[in-house]
Amino acid sequence: KDTGGVLNLAWFELSDFSERADVYSRIPASEYSDQFGTQFFEDGGAYNVGWYDSGDYITYANVNFGSAGTTTSINISYAKGNSGGRVEVMLGGADGAKIGEFSPSNTGGWYNWVGANISLDVDVDGIHDVTFVAKDGSGVLNLAWFEPSV
Repeated sequence: KDTGGVLNLAWFELSDFSERADVYSRIPASEYSDQFGTQFFEDGGAYNVGWYDSGDYITYANVNFGSAGTTTSINISYAKGNSGGRVEVMLGGADGAKIGEFSPSNTGGWYNWVGANISLDVDVDGIHDVTFVAKDGSGVLNLAWFEPSV
């Protein structure tokens, strides 16, 4: 085959995501089940998701929202070095039901991590796949982790 190489592989893991069985589990951005258009990068020993532009998405399988009324928001850790763009939070895939929306502010740099809270627009219970869809811009955010919250 071509001596120029085929791919650079940082890591590979098959998982049943059983660590997500608890409500309010913190989920690292790199532990996605499906994505389109994003890339991950290392910062401080953790892998984060970036290069997140309009139309790109990242899906996380088996997120536990608990019983009805248990989870009312999602906490995230993100960084952003520009202005503009927003994130729609969907149940299922990129075309699923919208449950929340977030317009990230410039944090002062692509590696300057801050916390934010995304309120859910609907009551979500049980275990679902959650998809974050970038809208209305390029460089919408870099994502370190998220967790369902009260």
